[in-house]
Amino acid sequence: MKRFSFYLLISLLTFTTLKAQDFSTSHNTLLGLSVTVSDEVVNRLDRYEVETDRERDLMQRYDDTMNYRMQRLVQEPLFALMEEQGISLQPSDALRDFVNYGNDNMPSYLFPKQAIRKILNRGYETDYFFQIKISIEANSLMAGLMERVKPKITCTIKVFDAERDVVKEVQYQYVAADHIKETQFPGIRFDKLGLDYREMLLDRLDPMLMEAIVETMGEW
Repeated sequence: MKRFSFYLLISLLTFTTLKAQDFSTSHNTLLGLSVTVSDEVVNRLDRYEVETDRERDLMQRYDDTMNYRMQRLVQEPLFALMEEQGISLQPSDALRDFVNYGNDNMPSYLFPKQAIRKILNRGYETDYFFQIKISIEANSLMAGLMERVKPKITCTIKVFDAERDVVKEVQYQYVAADHIKETQFPGIRFDKLGLDYREMLLDRLDPMLMEAIVETMGEW
């Protein structure tokens, strides 16, 4: 019983420390910001299966473009919300001399803790690293008979210290109230191989994404 009470006390102290962590006076570095749209989102609106290498290349290019556009779309308002919470981040290119960057102009790595170790070993100094991931998926596994999708947005913010420990993590899931339907797009149907249709889908996802990041920072 004493051993259980001891571990309970340690857990409560750890939880209190995480909740009380103050980032307003610390040096904070962005380890990465990614926004990814699941293939299932566009596949629910257009069930055509790509067949040729050209179509597959086109799909990949449009997927990458859409992810990058959404990342750029969310970056400024998200950082503004963080500023309201007293969290100032270093410029997104602060790590450019310490780690490789991807086509999305963000640090490129597989595992955050390994990346942090490499960055610190190369002489970079900071108090905390912020990793932000936003995923947009189809809410249900059942596609149904209609070409439609109800987006689910998951926002996760992890904060690592210089010892590579996670000192704070916030996650919020937003589920759209209504489906996005193929009939809401001009023409006969939504065309996932049409860049203009991707742009229109982005316009529909935009307000949902904004609401999701507001709620995420509300959980901070």
